[in-house]
Amino acid sequence: MSIRTQDKRAVLVHNFIVGHEYEVVVQAIGPDGTQQAMENAARGVIKIIGKQDSPDIPTSLVATGFFEAITLTWANPLDFDFYKMEIYRSDTDDILTSAKLADAFGVTYIDVINTTGTTKYYWIRAVNRSGFVSDFTESVNATTLGVTATDIDDFAVTVTKQFTNTVVLSGEIWSNNLPSAGRIQWNTHTLVHQGKAYQVTAGGGTTARYITWTVGNTGGSGTVADPYITTYSSDATWSAADDKFNIVVNEGGLHQVVWNSSANMVIGSAFILDAAIVTAKINDLAVTNAKIATMTATKLTAGTIDASVITVTNLNATNITTGILTGRTVQTAASGQRVVIDGSASTLSFFRSAGGAVVVIDDDITNGFVSINVATNYYTRMFGDSFQMRSDQVSGFNQFALTMNASNPGNFVIFSSGATAKFTVSTAGSITLSGTVDGVDLAAFKTAYDAHILDDNAHHAEVHDLDSHSDVNITTVGDADTLRYDGGFAEWQNV
Repeated sequence: MSIRTQDKRAVLVHNFIVGHEYEVVVQAIGPDGTQQAMENAARGVIKIIGKQDSPDIPTSLVATGFFEAITLTWANPLDFDFYKMEIYRSDTDDILTSAKLADAFGVTYIDVINTTGTTKYYWIRAVNRSGFVSDFTESVNATTLGVTATDIDDFAVTVTKQFTNTVVLSGEIWSNNLPSAGRIQWNTHTLVHQGKAYQVTAGGGTTARYITWTVGNTGGSGTVADPYITTYSSDATWSAADDKFNIVVNEGGLHQVVWNSSANMVIGSAFILDAAIVTAKINDLAVTNAKIATMTATKLTAGTIDASVITVTNLNATNITTGILTGRTVQTAASGQRVVIDGSASTLSFFRSAGGAVVVIDDDITNGFVSINVATNYYTRMFGDSFQMRSDQVSGFNQFALTMNASNPGNFVIFSSGATAKFTVSTAGSITLSGTVDGVDLAAFKTAYDAHILDDNAHHAEVHDLDSHSDVNITTVGDADTLRYDGGFAEWQNV
């Protein structure tokens, strides 16, 4: 405690505690140094009550998200008896749901959340030494963060800090078509492998396709200051080994680096052996649409693509140049006028704009025929041994038929409304008719004709005497003789 006096007044300076009582004793001392007895000294009791009003509201409260944490900053009030800051926190922007988080005696506070993507809301208020509090500030909030790609500068983490079983090049310079076309060469540079540094001797001038390095050295200790000394090899063909690395591919005098330096460790177009990436090395669903630049027919060599996973938006004749379309049904339109190929029924159908099929070609392999159906009942059918045209495909009547089989060799038949053939021509040379011709019943006519032929007495009676004609010479005529009229002689002759 210190005491300052002024104008018969004393000021006591001390870290008094609010609510405590302090006894003050004033002892007199004479000019000669004589001290008044303490029991006679003046005394009194002082109770510390402190400032009796609230401190000012703190200002400039800011919440900032960091890696799995949130930092709060603010400005304390200027009250001389300011004591501390109370911090309240909630998961929602409602102070009624908040709870006291901590007391702070400075101007910053770090709230460690231990998760990323978590949002918290905060309020603070000032407390003075008398225990009076200010009003709360307005709420502030922030969200905890994780490590994102933008948090790390490009190539800030080099492969020398990540891998030990790879090779990392540093300070390398490759020269194309030197010392002549088709050749490459390199400078002296550093190679790092399994935490050891190797100094690669300059060399090259080679036309070999593969520039390789095999683990090994001829000196040094492997530190950056004292690296191992090593060299590259030049190989016309590739051969694999556990301790061998391909460094560069020589593409006719143009180098392509496989291990693309410590500053940019990627495997680009430099070197992937043909067929080196097999199905077993690609996880299911690892190749997404975003990783496929273009898809062409040359990239599909085998397998089946399910039509349910393909949406065709521009399929026309110019898009199909060769190959075979297989499947159940192919049609030019969903309805209306269209052409439909049905693989299961082996039919090719042509539909009009309204109604059923106009023409159907039915390739019935089991029954061995192809039919063209016109409209509903009218159709033409071509068997393996016959050709038919019908007006009623249900009953089979009203048809025209041409057959070429063992039982009917080359028959030509016309049927009417009944099942009986009306006109038949066979390769045997016969013609068969049924029905009527100009009102004459052909069946009755044939019956009478057959009876007439069989009856020897059924010939016509003589109408007049042949020799009654003056210009006819009569000769003896037998039943088997043939007469011919000779105009020059104006007579009938027995030939």
